[in-house]
Parts: sequence; C-alpha cells; structure tokens
Amino acid sequence: MSQLDLPQLFGNETMLGIPVWDWLSALLLASVSFLVMFGMLKLAVMRLNARAQQKQARIAQTVAEVLAATNWFLIGLASIMIGANLLSLNGRWNAAMAHLWFIMLALQTGLWLHRMASIWKRDHLLERRGTNLVIATLLTSLMHVGVWAIVLLAILENAGVNITTLVASLGVGGVAIALALQTILGDLFAAISIAVDKPFEVGDSITAGDVSGTVERIGMKSTHIRSISGEQLVCSNTNLLKATIQNFKRMSERRIAFRLNLSYRTPMDVVEKIPAMVRQIIEKCDSVRFGRAHFVKIGAAALEFEVVYTLLDTDYDLYMNTQQNINLNIMKRLNGIGADIALPDGNRATNSALAMAREQSMHDDEPKRISH
Repeated sequence: MSQLDLPQLFGNETMLGIPVWDWLSALLLASVSFLVMFGMLKLAVMRLNARAQQKQARIAQTVAEVLAATNWFLIGLASIMIGANLLSLNGRWNAAMAHLWFIMLALQTGLWLHRMASIWKRDHLLERRGTNLVIATLLTSLMHVGVWAIVLLAILENAGVNITTLVASLGVGGVAIALALQTILGDLFAAISIAVDKPFEVGDSITAGDVSGTVERIGMKSTHIRSISGEQLVCSNTNLLKATIQNFKRMSERRIAFRLNLSYRTPMDVVEKIPAMVRQIIEKCDSVRFGRAHFVKIGAAALEFEVVYTLLDTDYDLYMNTQQNINLNIMKRLNGIGADIALPDGNRATNSALAMAREQSMHDDEPKRISH
C-alpha cells in the first residue's frame, strides 16, 4: 500500500479559490502559534510571580500583573493572522492584514497601559496615608482616558484618517467647554493639586484664612471642615488653596507667647521680681520648656512684660490646661506681692480706683493684725 500523500489527496479541493490543504496548513499553524504564545505567557507570569514572592520584588510583581492583562481574544486573532500568511491572498487582503496587525498591537498596548495605571493607583496613591479614594480614582480615570484617546488616534491615523482636523475641532470644543465650566474645572484641578501636593489630609486640624477646624472630607469640588464650634464648613477647593494654610497636625511642638500688663502703681522692686517669678511658675509645669520672660515696654497705660515658652506636645487641650494653670498661678503670686494687673486704656480711672481701694483695705486691716 503506497504512502498517503495528503497534499495530493486535497489538491483538487478548493475553498474560496484557495486549496483546502492550504486552509488546513494555516489552521494548524494558527493552532500551534496560539499554544506557543499561550504557554510562553503563562510560563513568564508564573516565573515572575515566583520571583516576586521569594525576593519581594515589586517590579517583578508589576510586570507579571501587566502581562496578565494580555487579552486572549487578541492572542487568538494574532495566531489566525500568522496562519493566514500561508494563504495566497491578494494585495487588498494583505493591506487589510497590515492594518489589523497595527490595530491589534495598539489595543493590546492600551490594555497593558490601562493595567499599569490601575497598579499605580493601588500601590502608590492608596498606600499614602489620608489619600482620598475619589481623588485617586479621578487621577486614574484621567490616565485611562488619555491612554485610550492616544490609542484611538493612532488607529485612525494608521487607517488613513486625517486626524489633524479632528484634533483641531476637539481643541476648539474643549476650549468652549472649559470656558463654560471654568469654576468647576478650577475646583477639580485644585482637588488634584491637593491630592498630589498634600498640604493637608483628612483628620488634620487646619486654619485657612477665616476658616478653622478639622478636615473631614476632600471632594472633587469642595472640602468639608468641622469647625471648632461644631458646624460643618464646606469650602471651595480653589478658594482654600488661595489662602495661607496652617496645618497644626504636623506640629512637633507648640510655641506660646503672651503679654502680662501691670499697673504703674506696681513697686519697682516687685517689677524686678516678675520675670523670675514667671519663670519659676512655668518651669513647674509638665511638658514645658521655658523660653524667656522680659519687661519689654513702658506702655501708655501699663508696664508690659512678654513671656515665651514651648509646649513639648501639640495637644490643644493640654495647651489650654497649661496656660490656665500658668495664668492662675501668676494671679495668685501677683496678689501675694501687692501687684495690680493693668486694665485697658479706657479704664485708667477704674484701675486707679481699684488700687486705692486695695490700699485702703490694707490700712484698715493693719490695726487688727497689730492687736492680735
């Protein structure tokens, strides 16, 4: 029995003007190509994942995830196109195949870049403390739109479409839309600036212009701040960034300066003792570093002292309790040494009357102390 010759067996059969044997050969080549590409891709992903687990290599993990975004339909289409090279196609089909190759590669590149943007969002944006999910999603969406816009324009250019006019038309339309939505887009880009530059985060205590409070939410158009008095303030992102922002959450310590004004009736020897007295009071407080205390000015209505100290903690309640303790102790010591706190400029007569009444009270009490 003679050996079976497959080409001769199917040599007389044709399909669409192409011998059946050529169709079978193209199908076989396409199948083998698909299996080879599928196997190589699977092997590469497995090896990269194994390396990432052993050495904690983020780059290997990222490459593995990007390769995993390869579309199996596009691999199958590429396999069919490889097999089609064995067919005797006319020039028009060959030109169409060339365009199809470009479209396939452009779409697959777009899928890989799309996955890379999603990985960047997960590994870099969301890992940062206080990153707003809405802002992170917005940034990633803008990257996705940019990727697919470039892919679409590249495909149209390859197909022979003049994209210069199209891009110019889109530019004019974009300018018109931007002018109509100027305020909204301004807040939107301000939100992106907040997300990238991070002048403040959710949970930070800030002051921006006349607004003070704790940041509760950073949105695409506005930021929600819970004020000290309890109400919620909704501030435009654009207006918020125009103001000078004080972020108290990022303080490592709190520096406090305050003034102490004494009456002109205060004796000179008492005036000389005030700085040392204040220093002694402050140094007895916990978590405090004394700075200075000086008689700085002979004012129009009072003898003015300036006191500076540093609280080694940023807690606001601790600051208020410490300052209250200092104030109370200063008042006790001033009463003990016969010093008067000066009243405002418009109350000089009242200040003088209070001092005279105090002196009179001390004279009235003197015979009683002697009799005892």
